[in-house]
This record gives sequence, C-alpha cells and structure tokens, in this order.
Amino acid sequence: GHGDQIFMKPEKIGKDAITFIYTSGGYASGPVDAQREVEAVFVEEAELLERVTLTRKELSEGILKEYNPNVSNEYSYSGTADLLKDGTSYYIIDIVQWFAPNITIDNSYMSRSDGSEISINLKNFGWGAELIKVENKGDEIDWGQLPVNLRNDSEYTNNTQITGKGDGIDVIDAYLYVRDTLGRIQVYNIKGEADEMGELKMTRIK
Repeated sequence: GHGDQIFMKPEKIGKDAITFIYTSGGYASGPVDAQREVEAVFVEEAELLERVTLTRKELSEGILKEYNPNVSNEYSYSGTADLLKDGTSYYIIDIVQWFAPNITIDNSYMSRSDGSEISINLKNFGWGAELIKVENKGDEIDWGQLPVNLRNDSEYTNNTQITGKGDGIDVIDAYLYVRDTLGRIQVYNIKGEADEMGELKMTRIK
C-alpha cells in the first residue's frame, strides 16, 4: 500500500493462523521511540483497533522473495499480498522482536600490528543490553572485563568497542551472549579473518 506503514502485533498464535491487532500512522523516526509510541497505541486503544487473521501461507506471500526494483524502489511500493483483507496489496518490510537489542558490527581492526589485539565496534539499534559472555571457537582471545554495556545507538557515534587480546590473532569465531533488559539472552556469532579490514561477519543465531 502507499502511505503510512502498518504495524501488526500478534495477538493469538494458532497452529496455522495468527490473529494480529494493527495500527497505521506516521510514528517517531528512531526505532526505539517508534516502538514506544506504537506499543502505547496497542495498549491504550486495544478495544478500538481492528484485527485480522492470516494463515502462515498468506503471511509468507507478503514477504518479498528477492529484491525486485519494480516492487521495492522508493517510488513504487506496490505490494504483494492483501494482508489486511481490504483489497490493498502490502508487503512485509521487517519482522522484529520488540523491546530487544539489535546488534551489528560497525567496524573492526587489528589494534596492534603484531596481531596481539583486535578491536571491534558494535552498534545497538534496539533496546539497551549487556554483553555478558564471549565463547571463542576460533583463536583463543581474552575479551577483557565483562559484562559490557551495549548502549542504545540513537546517535550514530554511540557505539561500544570491545577489545580482544591474544597471541597472533588470526581466525575469529566467537559467540557473543547478550542479555536484554527483560533478562532474555540473544546469541550472535562473529566470524572471519582478523586482519581483513571490515571482513568480519556477524549473524544472530538465537
């Protein structure tokens, strides 16, 4: 559909179908502020908002299978599925766990030329969290004093640097355990060759 984004929140999850409560509108631009505003609407206006029930198949039709410039360039938001059953086509932009951190690597570099130290800058686009544990599957690296606070990155400069020390660091394969403000644990894997600038890949695995 054209215009404002629609926010859908699962209310009842069945075996094959999910009932969503939904709202549309222009909300604050930052992800954390927008989540606060939308959640307030879901809580305060729950009685007034509309619901829609979709099967898993109907939902999956709303996910773009691959980048199609005709569908997803910024001028033509022609959708792929009638997700609100109102005769308009929509597509799903993002599926997000709310009130949770969203960690990415900003950059990484060998901070000592003899390979004894690597620094990684982490950005958190979601809610505040802390890094509580790092497991090394690659080279043995000491990541220093934990926990480390992963601030919310509402400003682009606001990232958190972790520095690992080791002996001739070469292969990074580390699992980062992150605890959010609700006590939930997320696990991220950082993998790659330490001396390749910007080549470390980070994926969320739990």
